[in-house]
Amino acid sequence: MISDQMGYKKPINVLYVLNATGGGASLGIYEMLRALPRDRYRAFAVAPPDCGKDRLEKLRPIFDDIRLFHIPWWNVNDNLDIARRLAIAASRLKNGISVNRATVETIKAIRAWNIDLVHTGTSLTINGALAARETGVRHIWHIKECIGQHNRVHFRAPDNKLVKHMSTLSSRVVAMSEHVADVFRSNGCANLDVLPDGVDLQPYIGGESRFLRERLGLNENEKLVGMVASLTSSWKRHDVYIRMVGHLARQEPNVRFVIIGPKPGANRWPYDHSTSYYKRLMRLTSDCVPDGRLTFLDFVPDPADIMRSLDVLVHPCEIEPFGRIAIEAMAAGRPVVGPLTGGIAETVVDGETGFLVAGGSPKEFAEATRTLLRDDSLCKRFGEAGRVRAQACYSLERHVQAQCQIYEQALGRAMAIN
Repeated sequence: MISDQMGYKKPINVLYVLNATGGGASLGIYEMLRALPRDRYRAFAVAPPDCGKDRLEKLRPIFDDIRLFHIPWWNVNDNLDIARRLAIAASRLKNGISVNRATVETIKAIRAWNIDLVHTGTSLTINGALAARETGVRHIWHIKECIGQHNRVHFRAPDNKLVKHMSTLSSRVVAMSEHVADVFRSNGCANLDVLPDGVDLQPYIGGESRFLRERLGLNENEKLVGMVASLTSSWKRHDVYIRMVGHLARQEPNVRFVIIGPKPGANRWPYDHSTSYYKRLMRLTSDCVPDGRLTFLDFVPDPADIMRSLDVLVHPCEIEPFGRIAIEAMAAGRPVVGPLTGGIAETVVDGETGFLVAGGSPKEFAEATRTLLRDDSLCKRFGEAGRVRAQACYSLERHVQAQCQIYEQALGRAMAIN
């Protein structure tokens, strides 16, 4: 809380700047806010108008108020050729979408809501940082993507200048994992914290339902291996999983496989790269996997039921910023097979809660998964250890406590300056 001139302690007004109303970065904030002590903090948000009425109505109870306006990203999308980039730039210009306009709208929100602290929940937007500087409000930059010249998310500035710029605009820079923090550490960021997202573990720990198995028509003797990741994201490496299935399907007749994740819509040029990626995956599946052994599901309503229905979770993405999906599996008592690099390698303990293997190697993923499928006692031991680790390291309560400490540090520093 902040004390006014009369000594009365009032709640801290925090503005959350979102790059989207959906997606992992924003969902982590929503979950945190449900556990944040609301007698001490009031939550407001600005976000792009990318949601329908139903989603907006679900967001309103999370925030005291929310404003929607166009918030452009400031990174460089290397997946797009120059013609596509020019088309997007022209569209933004035509519709009056710019960082400057988003910054002006954010300044208006800060002043209207008497904001004490701005929390930008992604590296992809800069308007929150610029608006905080303009209004003299403290800013926290919560980085949830792997950024830098050698990572997936690129910016025009070289890494040392990018890190200095983001650090200067922020009271604290908060990285979601050590993997995300690496570029900041190596470029001398002095105001860096590392804070993994918290996960509401109870739905995964406390239930017994396995409806996904019923939906897939599995019998009691069949085992289920799954990957959970959006089919619009090529960097998730669905191709490695599909090739792994090709190795295992012929050797393990009592195992079924599933990929669960949103499929791309009918995107038009210049946004059609996700559709092209999905079509390549379908061709690869046809070439590699026997008919009926691998199922694609666009949506499963209960994430906890997914994990309880699986026998093994496989997540081959070697550049995953965090690895929440592995935490959910561990909370449900399921072993995980993942790569030796990225956020998954921080959440999974090799030989204790799962296996870590060489990224990009379908053969090694297949061998590790086969070991688990053929040893029920090993699966049980890994699952029990994973549940303990999830509770000890990634609980929502632990995350919220640490987040509040970062808020207090930022505001304490601000009060000393003022």
